[in-house]
Amino acid sequence: MSSEYQRSLPYEWTVQTVMESSKLIMDYRGRTPRKLGMEWGGGRIPALSARNVRMGQIDFSEECHLASETLYQRWMTSGDMQRGDILITTEAPLGNIAAVPDERKYILSQRTVLLRPNTDLFDPLYFLKFLQSSFFQRSLSDNATGSTALGIQRKRLEKLLVLRPPMLEQRRIGLALEDTDQLINATKGLIAKKQAIKHGMVHELVSGRTRLGGFSGSWKTARFRDLASPVKERFTPSADCSSLEVVELEHLAQGTGQLVGTSLLGKSASLKTRFREGDVLFGKLRAYLRKFWLADRDGFCSTEIWALRVNPRNAVGAFVRYLVESEGFIEVASVAYGTHMPRSDWRLVGGYRIQLPEVDEQTAIAAVLTDADADIRVLQQRADKAREIRQGMMQELLTGRTRLVPREVSA
Repeated sequence: MSSEYQRSLPYEWTVQTVMESSKLIMDYRGRTPRKLGMEWGGGRIPALSARNVRMGQIDFSEECHLASETLYQRWMTSGDMQRGDILITTEAPLGNIAAVPDERKYILSQRTVLLRPNTDLFDPLYFLKFLQSSFFQRSLSDNATGSTALGIQRKRLEKLLVLRPPMLEQRRIGLALEDTDQLINATKGLIAKKQAIKHGMVHELVSGRTRLGGFSGSWKTARFRDLASPVKERFTPSADCSSLEVVELEHLAQGTGQLVGTSLLGKSASLKTRFREGDVLFGKLRAYLRKFWLADRDGFCSTEIWALRVNPRNAVGAFVRYLVESEGFIEVASVAYGTHMPRSDWRLVGGYRIQLPEVDEQTAIAAVLTDADADIRVLQQRADKAREIRQGMMQELLTGRTRLVPREVSA
């Protein structure tokens, strides 16, 4: 942080190093059970590594080693972790920051450092939010070393700077940012719930296990090739095509059916597939990643993507888009050839047997599922807006440009 920037802070604010801000810095990087003459296992004490530390939370869904009480005593020589202690990932990835959530015993494992804030100087919630801010994250990146994976040395970490407002202002800043985080997390939880419900709807409606009101006709047996087949039209870009857009695998969002970007073909682009509006794009490379999109325009895509041209006599494009999202289709498409680059086999996918309703029922099913997706997108937009608000709040509150405590109170 430059001296000019420090001079722009409110006069009541000071600057401390991480070392000065912390009552305890716990760092066992490089420690392993083998180096202690022991092995993992034989107990129930989780060893939290960088895999478990996400930005803002500890991810217990990620697998972690379990340790015995004996190993714990040999390892945790600086004492127990405490609720509210802050974990920082120092490499792969760098800069994920979360608080220890409870009083349970944990081992501080690979690529993580623990900071215990000095509560005489810092409100713990403010301290956590500051370390998560873009200011501190930039400092981490600027002081990191390494070519393939960025990491930060302890001596550099200890010298990074933390802004210190008066304690009352710290508390108010921390609570304001926490309120926004809780709104974001609540919205994310609602999105996850809606996605789970919609996933169940896809399974029930596309399979015919649940029928929409007003439809009672029997479904006929068909093979997927009767509904759609891969487009064979190829396109070789030339120098004058560099401004044309192309859809690559990374532009298809995983599991949502949304297009999240495009890129330009460029002069040296490889062979592409030409798709049309209404085609269903499906990523045939690692089909289990569930990458698909109902094209709303003409364009070009990677040959690692099937552009499935729908047969209008038998199927509706929107219905096929939800069919390729179903568990049955993904299971068949994931039976692949190739070990390192597994690709779906059209002979299997094309022969996939399904029960197919009439076109009008397909249209109704697709409409219900499209409405469910629209609800999820509204919630996602709400979460994105809340994140934008939070970022703006951080810019204002953590620099002192906006004050939550009147000058006469904080002086």
